[in-house]
Amino acid sequence: MAREALKERKTLAELAAEYDVHPKEISQWKRQLLDALPEVFSKRRESDRKAEEALKDRLYPLQSRLALSLASRKPCVHAVKRCIIIYRLWFSSGKSGLSGNAGGVAA
Repeated sequence: MAREALKERKTLAELAAEYDVHPKEISQWKRQLLDALPEVFSKRRESDRKAEEALKDRLYPLQSRLALSLASRKPCVHAVKRCIIIYRLWFSSGKSGLSGNAGGVAA
């Protein structure tokens, strides 16, 4: 009923008649609801902030470990890329004796 009073689509007298209560009670309930709203949302924001902090506390160490892991593999990745480039150059130059055909079978 206090929510209906907040919407202000009906007068207090209409709401009082509909719910069979005194208009002053509706006014008091509306005031209590309005007074409590900031506290409700501040608690929610505080709990959201705490949950976010907990998530960060769990994820930052994982992020650091992942970064270290990738950094340690980076030279290996570069070596593989160099091998692929050399392989392509070797076969495109015709020095392999395979004339660029896959599998090394002469045509």
